[in-house]
Amino acid sequence: MKLKSMFLTLAILLTLAATITLVPAVAQEGEVFEEFGPRVDELLIKIYPNQTAEFMALEAGEIDIVDCPLSPEWIETFEVNPDIILANYSELDMFVFDINNQRWPTNNTEFRRALAHLVDKDRIISELLDGYGARIDTPIPAVLEEYINPAARIYEYDPAKASAILDAAGFVIGPDGKTRIDPKTGDYLAPLIFYPRMDHPPRRIAGEMLAEEMANIGIPVALNRSIDANEIHILSVLKVIFLYCALSKYF
Repeated sequence: MKLKSMFLTLAILLTLAATITLVPAVAQEGEVFEEFGPRVDELLIKIYPNQTAEFMALEAGEIDIVDCPLSPEWIETFEVNPDIILANYSELDMFVFDINNQRWPTNNTEFRRALAHLVDKDRIISELLDGYGARIDTPIPAVLEEYINPAARIYEYDPAKASAILDAAGFVIGPDGKTRIDPKTGDYLAPLIFYPRMDHPPRRIAGEMLAEEMANIGIPVALNRSIDANEIHILSVLKVIFLYCALSKYF
């Protein structure tokens, strides 16, 4: 089952539009195009395990184009490479923190609202994306700004407000002075299992940032750094209590 969450939606998108020019093929004299084709004698399919491997292949001249956005450090590298041409574009995508809404305590609306106030979107844009991004506060990408509801609730980064929301919902700080109490059991809140994506540095760091913010206000976190993009579907089926840092494509 694919889990969905709307409360902690964090979108990082370019605001520069891309221009794509289509050039029709023109038959030369005596040349006849087949209905299907073009035909080749051999098709080579090479799998690159991650974006870094793909970018290195482009730098080495092994491939002619990449199909995923560049991270800031690769933009800097390719800008000074005379053999590589960069292009800006806007992406219909967003960065999100996926939350398991089927299990306690992340199925509690007030708990999720508190988490929303722990996401420092501006810091993620400036530090992790080097400014190559645009903040949004709804599930609508910035490139479709005409569809964004201007009256939508905005969750500003505010740890103090997050703490107040948790206190009001019964998740108060316990006798140890640092860990919150589970209002259902009266015991200390069990650690939330948090799986940041490890196959892409900005995703990993953004997840670690949120985990640190949670710990700072008394939410115990079990940070698991062993997951990749494919394993999350297994976790979804098992209904593990987790926060998942799924930061989608950017640039």
